[in-house]
Amino acid sequence: ENAIIPINVGSSPLAFSPTEPYAVVAGRDETNEFSGLRLWDMTNAQYVWEDIVRQRVETVAFAGDGKQVAMGGYLPFFPGNGQAAQKAYSLIVWDVENHAALQTISMPDDFKTVPIAFVALSQDGQLAATVARVNDETQILLVWDVVSGAERWRVTDFAAPINAIAFNPNGRTLAVAL
Repeated sequence: ENAIIPINVGSSPLAFSPTEPYAVVAGRDETNEFSGLRLWDMTNAQYVWEDIVRQRVETVAFAGDGKQVAMGGYLPFFPGNGQAAQKAYSLIVWDVENHAALQTISMPDDFKTVPIAFVALSQDGQLAATVARVNDETQILLVWDVVSGAERWRVTDFAAPINAIAFNPNGRTLAVAL
């Protein structure tokens, strides 16, 4: 049976679990420093748990096994010398069952203040991918080792703007939609 289940969260990012009837939603607070996470049971529109992550979440995606969620977002920071606050972007990989961060990966210095447009996790949650974008001409695709937090590789030369990314269930192929 088809249904529309309204969840009043404003314009917050959300993602559906590929294995359970759940959706994770990242709400925003007024300070831009925290996001309220809720795991919703979509069979009854009730939330299973809620927690807080210290990051302004802008994009979310489940791993293929439904056990982890990747979140791309930022925290404000002050560079000093009277300059206005800037945004430092990072990737957080979250354990759904224990609702706790498994890994926080800061974007490399050359893309530290560039917004994360998309995130993806491999089937087993061992690899993560992020797309950071200044504009349609300046974007970077980064692939990360989730356990170590190390950058595995990057690509910066694309013929068109990236519109989506997703790992194949085998975990060895990353699709990039242009």
